[in-house]
Amino acid sequence: MTYPAPPPQGPTAQGPTAQGPTAQGPPAQAGGPPPGWMPYSPPQLPAYPRATLALILGILSAVGVGVLGPLAWYFGAVARREIEREPGRWQGRGQATAGLVLGIIGSALLVLFLIVLLLIVTGIALTNGYDSGYPQS
Repeated sequence: MTYPAPPPQGPTAQGPTAQGPTAQGPPAQAGGPPPGWMPYSPPQLPAYPRATLALILGILSAVGVGVLGPLAWYFGAVARREIEREPGRWQGRGQATAGLVLGIIGSALLVLFLIVLLLIVTGIALTNGYDSGYPQS
């Protein structure tokens, strides 16, 4: 009794594993995932709310609302501490750090502005003269 010849294997084969213009994608590997299967990715952790707040306040303080600088600095420090305390629960350390740094910059600009303002007020007071109400001798 004669048996039929086995079907051809490899690149000369016809069908779904064929290579060439009629192929429907890479050949399936034995034991591998089925075509079109996407590997599981873990869910994204939520960003710590105060990290976002620190970033927003930091941006505002750096562009001119310097009064918000100390708040951004505080919220950024709190957010970083909380994120480091519970790393499996929160993300957003980069936002918290950016808010903290921008808050420091905004605070420095605020202090610089207050020093300049104090010098201007002192200069105006000195140039206008101080009249104490007593006659000068």
